[in-house]
Amino acid sequence: THWSTDDRRLSSFIARLDGGVVVSNSLHQMMAILKCSDRRGKSMSELDEYRFFRQRYPRTSVNETALVVITDAAIRRWCGPQWRITAARRTRARATIAEVTMQHADELVRGTLETSRQISSPANAPDAGVMTVSSQGVVSAKYGTLAFQTPIAELDLRYATKGEVAMYERWRTSYERRWRRNFDPIAIQLSVDDHRMKADVSVIPLILQSQYRTYTQWVGAAQIPEGADDPHPESVASFSMALDMNSGWMPLIRGVISGGSNVDLFAWVNDSIHVYFDRDDEWAKRIAEQSPWEAEPAMWVAGSPVGVFIPSKNNLLMTAFVVAVRARLEQAAPNMIRWENATHKDFQYVVGTFVRGSWLGPPDGLPQIYYVTTSEGFTLSPSPRVIERAIERHMVASDHGEKVDGNSAADANPEIDESESKMPFRPQVALQTTGQGVAVMARSNHRATLSRMNRIAWSNLPILNYFRFQYPDRDPNEVYEKLFGEQLVEPTGGSYVWDDQRDTYVSTLHGYHLEPKAGPVIADVLHPRDEISAGLSFQEGGLRALVEIEQHHEE
Repeated sequence: THWSTDDRRLSSFIARLDGGVVVSNSLHQMMAILKCSDRRGKSMSELDEYRFFRQRYPRTSVNETALVVITDAAIRRWCGPQWRITAARRTRARATIAEVTMQHADELVRGTLETSRQISSPANAPDAGVMTVSSQGVVSAKYGTLAFQTPIAELDLRYATKGEVAMYERWRTSYERRWRRNFDPIAIQLSVDDHRMKADVSVIPLILQSQYRTYTQWVGAAQIPEGADDPHPESVASFSMALDMNSGWMPLIRGVISGGSNVDLFAWVNDSIHVYFDRDDEWAKRIAEQSPWEAEPAMWVAGSPVGVFIPSKNNLLMTAFVVAVRARLEQAAPNMIRWENATHKDFQYVVGTFVRGSWLGPPDGLPQIYYVTTSEGFTLSPSPRVIERAIERHMVASDHGEKVDGNSAADANPEIDESESKMPFRPQVALQTTGQGVAVMARSNHRATLSRMNRIAWSNLPILNYFRFQYPDRDPNEVYEKLFGEQLVEPTGGSYVWDDQRDTYVSTLHGYHLEPKAGPVIADVLHPRDEISAGLSFQEGGLRALVEIEQHHEE
């Protein structure tokens, strides 16, 4: 069954099969599925990668809402000359349709077009096809409309120009520098219920030259040991990463710190590093009082409630490591940091104060760095309160008579959630945060991010102002949607309103270029109590990642 309009604003094909229903907006896509159903075409279920993914994500899984599989054949097709060149032509045709639409904007907005008529393509777009303008808008017989472009699979390109071939080969050469031999089949298992959303992603094999290469050089074959982190209720965000002491830059760093000694000063590290961000009302108040337009990263660093925890499996070597690092700092930059001992609840820790003139941050007050060594590991922070809480957790663990061999005090602290990891695999990189933590991290580079978000929010203002001037009796948002088939959206969830005093449209959250507002840098889609967990593992030559969002919206 098929319903459609001439411009395909409505285009729906529905077919009933044994055990299922197929819905598509493309007859080409529908016929491909029907051929597989009748065994006249090769089905995805026959492919090795699909079988592999179905073993990892069984169909019988009660948590599966949907499974998306992108096969090697699909990626090869999308990267092939026919698909890429057709996509480029369709993009140019869309620009042409938009140009012609603006040329006939008055007729389209005021509805003065009584009959449709053909129009010739501009000289600079000979491949735009035959175009027709009617009361519904501009339609290209070949490429569709601004609201619905003809699917690439239906265009069936056979010939290309020399210029298109040259551009494609240049793009392909760049692409093949990263994919030397293999493509990356991808599977995404989605699970959605009333309070939880989860995406489990597998990519096999992993691209050889990619943004993940930095991580693979550090984690190597190591995994985050169970119980090696430092969980605590004050943390709003935490990041953990496995460390392979024999891969990446580690041998070089080891050599620099050891100063030629044969002693392995990294042998104490329990194969991981953990960074967490604590809730700290005093620091948050200080940051809130700062102007977002003047805040420098250095102002965030001083006193920020960030802790770096490295678990220990050999406390004697950990002590040697700390002594060696202090010695190397004094040797490389003498008299730059003054070290002193401090005490919290009869437990000693170390305070390092930057000497005046050695700090690039604000001149008022000298920043300090703090660290403490316990039987669990080494903790470093620019905040004394973070160090003091780490000491208190250590004391709780000691009072409960725990075996202190690098494991955390989570079991000894009744305030810490004892639930097992939600990860179906052992992660090498892990993130735990809340909606509040996301907001805090978004502000960590607030000045640059805010400037970028301002520009995005303001980018819609000129066309809104133009349409208000050109069609004063119409809503500019409705005019834009009628002409271009899409709505203008304020990127962080605000709206665009007319300001009579300033004679311009403004963003309710970001203002406009002459009077910018410090609006949010991300859309307000997370409740502060929402929990986000993510894990990443490089396994079997590929990648597996899981992201889960658990909602805790207040009633």
